[in-house]
Amino acid sequence: MTPLAEQLLDLLRRRAVGRQNAIKADVLATCLGTTWRKVQAAIAELRNEGVFVASSRTARPRGLYLPATEEERRNALGSFRRATLSQITTYNRLKRARFLAVRHAGQRDLF
Repeated sequence: MTPLAEQLLDLLRRRAVGRQNAIKADVLATCLGTTWRKVQAAIAELRNEGVFVASSRTARPRGLYLPATEEERRNALGSFRRATLSQITTYNRLKRARFLAVRHAGQRDLF
């Protein structure tokens, strides 16, 4: 695990356990003296290591947190699932639109 991911995990454990303590990524970046993009990469790294970093996008407070209860884990996972399925649906619609555009133009699809 990178030093930034370790620092982020430590910060989340100290200040962001439970949804009510969610912290925005830009605030985390300021606390860690880095950029928002590097925090996002560290979050991806933590998740790939099996750390359950949840995000609250619709309810306040918005931000990232470590779930404190099984209910928070279940809710966060459901939210992540819905977002993922929405992205897959959009991908499939764009793929279909691309196919139709190529077909309409009389071109052969090479992909």
